[in-house]
Amino acid sequence: MSRKTETAGAEDRSEEGLYLGPWWGFPPLRRALIAGVILAATFGLDQAQVMEGVPVIALYVVAALIAASHWGPEAVEALAERRVNIDVLMGVATVGSALLGLWEEAAFLAFLYGAAEGLEEYTYDRTRGSIRSLLDLAPKQACLLRENEEVTVAAHELRPGDLFLVRPGESIPTDGIIRGGATSVDEALVTGESVPVERTVGDRVFAATINLTGAVEVEATASYEDNTLSRIIHLVEEAQERRTRTQALIDRFDHLYSPAVLSASLLLGVVPVLFGGDFSEWARRAVTLAVAGAPCALVMSTPVAVASAIGSAGKRGVLIKGGVHLENLGRVRVVAFDKTGTLTRGAPEVVDLSPAAGASTEELLGLAAAVEARSEHPIGRAIVDHARSEGVEVTPARDFQALVGFGAEARIAGEVVYAGKLGLFEKLGVDLGPLGEEA
Repeated sequence: MSRKTETAGAEDRSEEGLYLGPWWGFPPLRRALIAGVILAATFGLDQAQVMEGVPVIALYVVAALIAASHWGPEAVEALAERRVNIDVLMGVATVGSALLGLWEEAAFLAFLYGAAEGLEEYTYDRTRGSIRSLLDLAPKQACLLRENEEVTVAAHELRPGDLFLVRPGESIPTDGIIRGGATSVDEALVTGESVPVERTVGDRVFAATINLTGAVEVEATASYEDNTLSRIIHLVEEAQERRTRTQALIDRFDHLYSPAVLSASLLLGVVPVLFGGDFSEWARRAVTLAVAGAPCALVMSTPVAVASAIGSAGKRGVLIKGGVHLENLGRVRVVAFDKTGTLTRGAPEVVDLSPAAGASTEELLGLAAAVEARSEHPIGRAIVDHARSEGVEVTPARDFQALVGFGAEARIAGEVVYAGKLGLFEKLGVDLGPLGEEA
């Protein structure tokens, strides 16, 4: 079965051609619904004997043509390529019913299969939309530095070599190398690492990651369409086209089964007639066999389930690279995770305190929390949360200043207090003794 996306109104399409409107407005489903309304109305009028004869037949034909307008051309294309698939089987069953005068059945078959095909198309389109929506994580605009002036431009206009400014709290529009400044960057989206990393001149940064502390000047190394996030999404979409083992098995089954069902139906409609059987009766039975034997539910079940699962995960920010990986996940019994934020909540917590000689644990925690009270860093927030949970009184600090790449400082009771990593104290010339060696 093929999955072709049709053109809808411009208001219902994203820039990538993905349908964004309600399910009932999706073209294949919309036509199936229109056909269903005509079919139901005609059936009601026929049963009430309000309308009969040629008008009823004409309306059934209209309903069938509308419902089959999506999958009918695919059946013709398959026949032209000398292939027999579900589309061909349903086409034979629909045309056969009409030739036997079973206009109501022909319209219903076309409607039923049209609705099923439309639902499958819609599911796949929404799945692609869920994955594409991850591009929204990257900013749409960038602050381009041009001749010492800041110019706001669309992010997709950035080209390798352009220099742009990223302020604290902003997302990075595309991949690049820092040429000025230093900062902390939340790269969880790309690397899965929950703790921000320190980045300075010469370090690489990635699209859609978040600049946390300092303003930096970045030289673009990739265009908006070719950055890390875009490549990840393209890889996921390509991987989606890979068939799972179940899908491959069903496809092979369909390639053998559909021709077998069609051949059996033709034999059932011809052979008994050659031996004196009633043509109308055996033709009806042949059409019934073609309808009952069509493996549409089996063939559509796995692709729709896979697409729904990937789309649901995509809405939650989880990229699944294809149905193969979902199928493999079903056989997993043991999982090993190598970093926090994958299985855990990804929020750092204080697990131990080692005060220097002559200091208490409460004093150490109180001073650290006082400095970090105004910090945006996750580790700083973890220290403050731990102090509150332990009931430690946090003294208000003044003159707070973030030391990008090292920690922070603040003035408490007239004295400057530093909180940060080991490198900060080495820079200050402070000998931590045994604590430094343990760190």
